[in-house]
Amino acid sequence: MSAHGMLTDGDFVGSLEDEFRYRGAMDLLISDMAKAEISARVRAVLRAFQIKDWQSEPHHQNQNIAERYIQEIKKYCNWVLNTSGAPPESIFFIITYAMFIHNRTARKQLGWRTPYEALTGQTPDISVLLIFRFWQVVYIKNYRDLGTGFPSESNEILCHFLGYSETVGHSMTFLVYNPETHAILYRSSLRAENENDIKDSPIPPHDNPNHRDAHQKWHNAFPHIEELPSSPEDVTEL
Repeated sequence: MSAHGMLTDGDFVGSLEDEFRYRGAMDLLISDMAKAEISARVRAVLRAFQIKDWQSEPHHQNQNIAERYIQEIKKYCNWVLNTSGAPPESIFFIITYAMFIHNRTARKQLGWRTPYEALTGQTPDISVLLIFRFWQVVYIKNYRDLGTGFPSESNEILCHFLGYSETVGHSMTFLVYNPETHAILYRSSLRAENENDIKDSPIPPHDNPNHRDAHQKWHNAFPHIEELPSSPEDVTEL
């Protein structure tokens, strides 16, 4: 399973082609008769790659096997949202986080192989899943202020853990959110918060009515899908 951020129906074609780039062209495209998935542009792409398509009958979601897996992912996302303290604005990252773990969890239907192994033929290293949890407070190195003077302030930056990188860095590269600059960063060197850390996250509690105005200001600054880095060149270095 994979997720692609889209703002309009017209973005579906680009997301479909990205799926080809990352995982290869599928044999069959199944959809629920959504216009974005059966448009002329989509059919042109399917013809070019000789991909069959099939649509479920309107109002009969039970005919689409993908709906069952989508239901499972929604359940996992609700668990993460309820237990992590993450704000609703982070839902896209929660979805990708849940899918990453789902793809590396063994399934009986696959002969107790993971979906990742069934697709690529490679056994995934699941140790990466055991280090951090979603929205956990972590610290990364501040590369702009090395703290070489003495006495100096801390040369670490407080961030929140968002998930795992699949296109940048090695297998132990993670995605973090810097609440001070509202930047999404790729980092392989980070550490978890401990009881001796004294920094507090600048994000106001989203469920506290006394912080409603402050949280609305933070919400407006949270990166939207179109602002997320799509390649290493787009990554902000702070």
